Amino acid sequence: MKFYNDIFAVPIIEDNLNIDNKKIIKHIKSMQKKSKGTFYGNKGGWKTEELRSADPVFKPIIDHVTKAIIEYAKQCLFKPGEYSICTLHANVNGYKDHHETHLHPYCIISGVYFLKAPQNCGDLLFRNPSTNLEYDWHPSKMIGHNSYNSSVYHFVPEEGKLLLFPSWAAHLVRSNLNKKEERISLTFNIVHKHLFS
Repeated sequence: MKFYNDIFAVPIIEDNLNIDNKKIIKHIKSMQKKSKGTFYGNKGGWKTEELRSADPVFKPIIDHVTKAIIEYAKQCLFKPGEYSICTLHANVNGYKDHHETHLHPYCIISGVYFLKAPQNCGDLLFRNPSTNLEYDWHPSKMIGHNSYNSSVYHFVPEEGKLLLFPSWAAHLVRSNLNKKEERISLTFNIVHKHLFS
């Protein structure tokens, strides 16, 4: 018997960047000392006001993101156009800090880059878009979990890891349970301007 086609996939690009993050982390920590930041979407922790993607300190990351966006757009068959980062934030999360379930409206692609990711610093968790999955396909009915029957999917943060995902994908960040070290990341959103309709 032939296996059926996979449908309605959630496209996520994962890449590991060979970048020296120390200078970037130092820059972010310097900003943290000078600003209260914003707390939108945070439960604890510190988040910058919107950053400039043209800031030279972020250039190594932005260059990689730009290439990854082009690949992502090809895989998803987006129309040709201009892609630009519309928001960019740095996040510093200490012990028990986390982000509640959210998505990123009015954007086409979102992403995160982990600058510092100590052990047990909190997984990035995506929720299955199916609102009926847990009710109809309850875990009690399964002998195991895979991409077909799971209601959530975890990505373990790793220093240097870049993730791109659909802005409509609901996600959250678990609490940082590392009592000694912070989780530090850059998050961003991408908008798309068509070259033709």
